[in-house]
Amino acid sequence: MSGRSFVDAVAEVAGEAAVARARRLIEEAKERRDHPPEHPIIALIGGTGSGKSSLLNALAGTSVADVGTARPTTKEPIAWLPA
Repeated sequence: MSGRSFVDAVAEVAGEAAVARARRLIEEAKERRDHPPEHPIIALIGGTGSGKSSLLNALAGTSVADVGTARPTTKEPIAWLPA
C-alpha cells in the first residue's frame, strides 16, 4: 500500500465516522500495548447478572462494584487498581 495505512486506504468507502472510530481504536490499542508488563490487565467478561461485580468485589476484598438485583446494575466499565 506504499506507506498508506489500511484506514487511509478504505477512508473513501468507509465514511468519516467509521474512519474516526478506527483511528480512536488504534490509539487505544497502542496505549494498551505500551502498558507495563509487570502489571497484568485482567478482564471479567460474562453475561448480565453472571456475577462479575461480585467476583471483582471478592478479589478486591472491598466493595468496588455495585451489586444488585436490577439488571444490569453496572452500566459503565470499572477499573480497579490494587495498592
